[in-house]
Amino acid sequence: MAHQTRSDSATALARTPLFAQLGRLDLARLAGELEELRFESGQAVVREGDAPDGFYVIKDGRVVVVTSGDHGVEERLNTLGPGETFGEIALLTGESRTATVVAETDLTVWRLSRARFETLLGHERGIARSVERALSRRLAATTHETGAFRTLAHALVRSRLDALSPAARRLIPALAARPSWPDGVLARTAARTATEAPLGELTAIAGSWRRRGGRLHLDRAFASLVREAGDPPDREWLLVAAEELAADGDEVGALDLELAVGAHDRAARRVAEARTRLERAVTVGDVDRWLGAVGADEPAAAELAALRARLTRARTGIGRGGAPPAVGAPGRFTRLAAAVTTARSLGAGIAFLVYALGWLLPLPAGLGRPGLVALGAIVATVPLLVCDVLPDYVVMLLLAVALVVPGVVPAADMLGGFAAPAWIMILALLAVGTAVARSGLMFRLVLLSLERLPPSFVAQSLVLCGTGVVMTAGLTSGSTRIALGVPIARGMADAMGFGRQSPGAAAIGLLTFFAFLQVGELFLTGTFTGLVVHDLLPEAARASITWWRWFFVALTPFAIIQTLTYLTILAIFRPHRSARVNLDAVRLQRALLGPLTKDEVGSAVVLVALVIGFMTRELRGIAPAWLAVGAFLALFVVGTLDDTALQSGGGLGLLVYSGVILSLGAVFSTLHIDTWLTSVVQAELPAIVRNPYGFVLVIAAIAFVLHFFVPWMTASTVLALVAMPVAQGLGFHPFIPVLVALCAGDHTFVGYVNSGYPMTYFASEGELFSHAQARWPLMLESLYRIVGLLASVPVWRLMGMM
Repeated sequence: MAHQTRSDSATALARTPLFAQLGRLDLARLAGELEELRFESGQAVVREGDAPDGFYVIKDGRVVVVTSGDHGVEERLNTLGPGETFGEIALLTGESRTATVVAETDLTVWRLSRARFETLLGHERGIARSVERALSRRLAATTHETGAFRTLAHALVRSRLDALSPAARRLIPALAARPSWPDGVLARTAARTATEAPLGELTAIAGSWRRRGGRLHLDRAFASLVREAGDPPDREWLLVAAEELAADGDEVGALDLELAVGAHDRAARRVAEARTRLERAVTVGDVDRWLGAVGADEPAAAELAALRARLTRARTGIGRGGAPPAVGAPGRFTRLAAAVTTARSLGAGIAFLVYALGWLLPLPAGLGRPGLVALGAIVATVPLLVCDVLPDYVVMLLLAVALVVPGVVPAADMLGGFAAPAWIMILALLAVGTAVARSGLMFRLVLLSLERLPPSFVAQSLVLCGTGVVMTAGLTSGSTRIALGVPIARGMADAMGFGRQSPGAAAIGLLTFFAFLQVGELFLTGTFTGLVVHDLLPEAARASITWWRWFFVALTPFAIIQTLTYLTILAIFRPHRSARVNLDAVRLQRALLGPLTKDEVGSAVVLVALVIGFMTRELRGIAPAWLAVGAFLALFVVGTLDDTALQSGGGLGLLVYSGVILSLGAVFSTLHIDTWLTSVVQAELPAIVRNPYGFVLVIAAIAFVLHFFVPWMTASTVLALVAMPVAQGLGFHPFIPVLVALCAGDHTFVGYVNSGYPMTYFASEGELFSHAQARWPLMLESLYRIVGLLASVPVWRLMGMM
């Protein structure tokens, strides 16, 4: 019986007109956003005049839609049943409810809140397209009806107007200047203008006016038809009405009327006299609208501009206590744009100077001119990257041009990275990640864990963390893992009843960030940067660092880091005290997903085979790059991946960037930069660095600081190239400085240094955690990285790595 209910619910949701075009995965994700509500027969679901709080899908039962007619008599408009919706138009327009919806029978509905609705339209393009298509069909259907009835409506309105006295007809355009009027304002205005009788005639027209909440509302269709007639409003009547609105406390409405009839001098005086009240009542948008109405007319424009300046200062906190800026003075964003432009120009100038110094400085002993120029060009990329002069991959292409065109480095060496096995592997793994993301496989696995495992935070969060670690082993793209992990985290937070930015939601969101993105260095295939620096290891060292050996060397620091981070999150947020799982919602999502699809099976088989292939390289002798290419081809053959998916997966910038970075090892070797750096560093090496703990601490500290200024891939690559020969000279395995640089540099001490953090935050639309909630966990996890690396030194010494 329960299974039948879930099946019926899934069918009802899938048949809802707004969502009829959605795929099963989008439907399942949507179901996680819905709140199930129950109403008894006769109970109001929404009321006419209420603010739009969400839109509703009827799961079972029936509702009747009614509206207040003339003299307070309710008019029955429609009856709706299972699978039908109401309330979406109010959400799109932001206007108050135009009707009351009452349960005709016992009723169960799904509600999508306004905040979630706007998030879905902005973030989930599949859902947004379905809504757009459904609304277009509804508009097409109603347009035909509107066209058929417009002529009749015109005739009815004209007959009503013809029956009115001339004074009443002249009053209509003035009343149509506002959608509604307070009864008291109308009465006082009519008394002052001797229009009580015409006003009484107008309000007696059936169907054109409604009284609600002490206000007279003009029917929108009637108002539209009146405006189409083009008759000018009575200016003097509206000016009197403006005075009465102001006396009633509605300064905004009064200004609207005065500006509408061109009484700019009166509007200017009102702004000057009611300055304090207006600052509390209006928005910058109101003032911008008024400025557009007055144009350059003085003194109204000057008064409104001054009001806008005061509002801006009040909203932003800028310039308090000082004189208001002159009209036309550069605003905050203009100054910010100028500062950014100046910083970029400065960065470009410094980069050019550093590159030029490579050609002009005297040669140090042991290094030729090409080597010094290459070092200058590499260092010159730092100000370009720090000042965001150009995108990262464009800076790398500029580096290639600066070295190849003058003949410093042969083109074959500078572009050799694009033929490296690691580059081929990056390309193939990007495609594998796209296929897994499209299939919905991971979403299904997490739903299963929510349904089958104990409904406690610790159990569910450990599964979430484990899912992130397993995905990291096979999906190299961090952005793909986040794209998969954030919807899972939001669904888990909803299923466990955690509200927006509640302690439980924050704990789940931050664990998702740490488990899906920040354990990449645990696996050779966990990050594209790891693939790059592995390819730069000396040949013998590269052969010794297999997938499994990388994992075991990195296991100790990451076990320490992740354990400390998990306990920190439990201690700060204490989410285990309030967790529960809404199994009905989870089962509905599973019902919407349906049985396993061919794409899910194909993705699962290929992903498992790929990870097993990485693990067993010693037994097979096949390079990981060709395993990745095989997985890529297999996904195409089974139809899980196609040309459209590959093109939409992105990654072009990463491919360009990594291709140039992979070439730097050959550049260092060809120009003998590596041997020169080794001799210089070893000659000046402090005693502390010769100690294993000191060596790890120094490399970690340099990587940690560099990440504040230089992208992680660039900093890790350059630091690894410099530190590997030094490590060999000290008797350490060259992989140790590589792992230390990767791990210590991939921190998020402050949010801006790690692109994955804003990616996680904005993918969740701020629903899971706030920046304030994330601050301490991020800072502590960054410090735990240094602690974990230092604590791993004894283990590495036992493994013969140091």
